[in-house]
Amino acid sequence: VFGFKGMVKVENQQPIQGVETVYGLERKTCPMYYSFATRYQAAYVSEMEHFLDVVEGKDTLKVDHGDTLAVSKIASACEESARTGKAIEIKWSRDELPNH
Repeated sequence: VFGFKGMVKVENQQPIQGVETVYGLERKTCPMYYSFATRYQAAYVSEMEHFLDVVEGKDTLKVDHGDTLAVSKIASACEESARTGKAIEIKWSRDELPNH
């Protein structure tokens, strides 16, 4: 995701990290794990632990309705970009910006 202040990039988790082969202009890396849940297992565990802490009253939610709406807006732009093959600019009003 590119923004005015920079970029956010998440690499896929792989069974073997840090192995890369380059032949001329061709770059090869280790294949990634098959499923999204396998690639991001630690994130799923963390989310579930946080959810249970909230349910048990040990913590408060780390996301709010604004965060959820922002993610939905970003996902819709990604979908449109994938469908059209074009970069999609997301415009935010002041009240749509996440608080974090």
